[in-house]
Amino acid sequence: MKSILTFLTIFIGLNSSAQDSTLNLYEKKVELILNKIDSKEIIHDDKKDLKAIAFDLQNKGQISDESAHNYTSSLSLISKAIKIFTYLDDTLSIANNLKFRGYLLGRFGKFDEAKTEIKRAISLFRSKNKDWGIAVSNFDLSRVYDLEKKSDSAIYYCNLSLNYWKSKKDTSRIFNNQNLLIYLLTKAGQVSRARTIQEDSQILAKVPELHWQDLIDFYFFSAGLYKKTNRPGIYKTYQELYTTKIVLLNNEGNAAKSYYDIRP
Repeated sequence: MKSILTFLTIFIGLNSSAQDSTLNLYEKKVELILNKIDSKEIIHDDKKDLKAIAFDLQNKGQISDESAHNYTSSLSLISKAIKIFTYLDDTLSIANNLKFRGYLLGRFGKFDEAKTEIKRAISLFRSKNKDWGIAVSNFDLSRVYDLEKKSDSAIYYCNLSLNYWKSKKDTSRIFNNQNLLIYLLTKAGQVSRARTIQEDSQILAKVPELHWQDLIDFYFFSAGLYKKTNRPGIYKTYQELYTTKIVLLNNEGNAAKSYYDIRP
């Protein structure tokens, strides 16, 4: 097991072909662990090491979705992480990955299965009295309903999540949820409500600790809103803010793009 963690630490410093070779070895060892779990073989290795591997799979799965929109790869990685977290009896990590797997299943049109996974996550979070977990699950449930083209339900669950974060005065979470709400309301033709949320978010957008991803999403959604409402001057302002910020972030080494900007 220690050798797997060694692979993780030296992987970044290798050239491309060496990285591929090391990654293949790492993946084979991960599959060996998963097979042992499936066959109920006792794993004597340090559980701390197993947890590190599970979190690595989780992180890779999230990056595969967010940066590459590779939902097949993301679903596979997240499912592997869940298997290890289940072996470790890590309830919160199981729940966190279940709700994300539910969202990914929605990407494949498996809406009933997707909602079942997210509701399982909510049940686990509730068993641990983690209201924040229920809120983030509702956020993913909103995204599933959006994919299912059920806008009323998508807006409802997004508002549930948003209301929780407002009660906690968590600015970054409020901003993130309002981004999704601007998108959902604009898409549903409820542009007056979308503009009210967008105007509120203009104030939050000035908070320095916001993650750049949320900020460029805000610019992207705002441009879409004002394009739809035929206000070319404001549309142009936000479109320029979006493209300028992306250029700046890319120059700093970030692969920057709105998560919802899926144009080639």
